[in-house]
Amino acid sequence: MLAAMGSAPVRELDAAINALARATSTRFGAGRHWSRADRAAFRAGIDAPARRAWHAYFRDARRAHALYTDVDAALRGGLADRPLLTIFGQFNDPLRFQPRWKELFPTARQLQVRRGNHFPMCDDPDLVAGALTSFVQRST
Repeated sequence: MLAAMGSAPVRELDAAINALARATSTRFGAGRHWSRADRAAFRAGIDAPARRAWHAYFRDARRAHALYTDVDAALRGGLADRPLLTIFGQFNDPLRFQPRWKELFPTARQLQVRRGNHFPMCDDPDLVAGALTSFVQRST
């Protein structure tokens, strides 16, 4: 996924046609509860240089091996006993991160947003806000 999304052909195609922002602003993305005008405003705010930047992030993420090594060490070290809440949409965990997080953090609280996609905080903002508030209150 990162290889494709970070590639020059996909980057330039998206810079030309704005496919990622269009998909992101649909009911399957952040735009589930947005009006047509809200979706248009979102897409208009992401110009070609911003679209290219998104794809540069994907490209860089694919090559960030040292960063991932550092993150893994922190998760298994100093952060291993910290409370954790993970929130995923019901229809968007294709790489099965929820079970991986539970494996690393057996006491993790996990929330799956019913009928949620890639942006669960947009699919059910009240549920996610309530879960975060409850988590922070219990963790302090």
